[in-house]
Amino acid sequence: MSKIFLVIFLLVLSSCGLVRPEDSYYREAIKYKNEGDTHRAIDSLRKVVSTAPKSKKAKDALYLLGDLYYQIGDPKKAIKVLETYIDISAPNDERRFDVFNKMGLVVYSRTNDYPRALMYYKKAIPLADSKREKFDVSLNVGNCYFKMYRFDKALDFFSNAVKQMEDNPDDEESLSLQEALYYMAFSYSLLTKDLNESTELSESAKSQDLFSDPQKKIIAILDKCLKYSDSSKYGILCKYQKAEAFEELGDRQKAISIYMELKELYPNKGVIEAKISKLSSSSTQTK
Repeated sequence: MSKIFLVIFLLVLSSCGLVRPEDSYYREAIKYKNEGDTHRAIDSLRKVVSTAPKSKKAKDALYLLGDLYYQIGDPKKAIKVLETYIDISAPNDERRFDVFNKMGLVVYSRTNDYPRALMYYKKAIPLADSKREKFDVSLNVGNCYFKMYRFDKALDFFSNAVKQMEDNPDDEESLSLQEALYYMAFSYSLLTKDLNESTELSESAKSQDLFSDPQKKIIAILDKCLKYSDSSKYGILCKYQKAEAFEELGDRQKAISIYMELKELYPNKGVIEAKISKLSSSSTQTK
């Protein structure tokens, strides 16, 4: 009975001009979302859009709908409602950056269609205002190129992401910055291993003189990552990559020392033990 009374009450208020139906549906959606009832939240948000399709509340509903469809693993519907948001919003709408960035994320993480994700991310680039937005989209574009094996382009965007955030990052930003530095070093490493005369490089990658002491440059990038933390997820990965760089340089002792530090931190302890065993054996044979 209480639910029936609530519906009647809302209808009466609406008829008096005090509560618009789209507002009551939206509040209902937020309530369901906070309770973890995602499907009922989606139903209520769809009612907002159908009731007032061109209103500000409809845009709010579409934005939230895209996120909810993404969360339940329905990328097609997520993209469809986010594209609708773009269609009904003005070119200077403050959320357009977030919407294009979200569309890129949906496609990147749910469909693995990296070229399409890249298309959405590139639409977000000119809309980025804050250093955080510029960092996020540069990192996202870099990740797309990395997945597409375009390590030269990936290096460009990871480098740009680092430039955006490296001046006095807060704790949360430092963790994101470590991710960019790790993939920057990883891209650099892959480029220096696999380059040949037929490889087409971006101008930025060419200017970084990849063939001049590559392992030392990789270590310098990794050291930037490690100065923020050597025990975070990307701190541990950077430490492991640094040990591999010392292996490439033939400095077994420094490599072993780092692997020893990683024994209790690295997710796969067996990999570290195998590395230490191999390098220790090589050192003994050399002597």
